[in-house]
Amino acid sequence: MADQLKNTVPIALVTGSAGGIGQAIVKELITEGFFVIAHYFSNTKKTQNFRQKMEKVTSNILFLQADLRIEIEVNQMFQTIREKFKKIDVLINNAAIINSKDESLETISSEEMHNMINTNFFGSFFVTKKSLILLKKSSRGRV
Repeated sequence: MADQLKNTVPIALVTGSAGGIGQAIVKELITEGFFVIAHYFSNTKKTQNFRQKMEKVTSNILFLQADLRIEIEVNQMFQTIREKFKKIDVLINNAAIINSKDESLETISSEEMHNMINTNFFGSFFVTKKSLILLKKSSRGRV
C-alpha cells in the first residue's frame, strides 16, 4: 500500500497524536484525504483506544511509537517512515508536555524542567531535522 500512496495521497506525520489536540489533528487530516503517520510516546489505554478506533474507520494510518527525547528512537522512527513512504508532505510537531504539577519556577524540580525541555525543544528539533530530508522529496513539503 505504501508504494501506491507515495505519489498520490499526501502523507502527514503528526507527533503527539494520542493527546486531545493530536487526535483532532489526525482526524481532520484523514478527513482531508491524507495518509497519517501517527506518532505516540507511550502505549496507554487512551492511545490503544484511539488506535483501535482509527484503524476501524481508515486504512490510511500508521501508528509509530518513539520517545522523541531520544535521538536514536527518532532515527529509528524515520528509518521506518523512509522505508515505507520515501517522503512526507507535512510535519505537525504537536508532541509537548507541560508542568504536570503546575509548579512555579521556584518549586519546579530540575528533573521536571529537563523533561519538558528535552521533549518540547529537543524532541521537535530531532523530528524536524530528520523530516527535512523527506519533506524535500515532496513537491509540497510543509512543517
